[in-house]
Amino acid sequence: MWWWSRQLGTGAYGMVVSAQDRLTGRRIAIKKCANLFVDPVDARKIGREIRIMSQLDHPNILKVRSTLC
Repeated sequence: MWWWSRQLGTGAYGMVVSAQDRLTGRRIAIKKCANLFVDPVDARKIGREIRIMSQLDHPNILKVRSTLC
């Protein structure tokens, strides 16, 4: 579970919020996608984004820790 902190930004597929993990205290960012499975094309684009983000390893890019659908 998390404590929501504040909204960080919005985009074409949803918004990103800042949160804190209740167990570890780690600060995290959560991307909340709206209507993800309404359009198959959009669902594929989000899936591609998750795959690419999971493979990136750079100090200026957040790591994907988990996904929920």
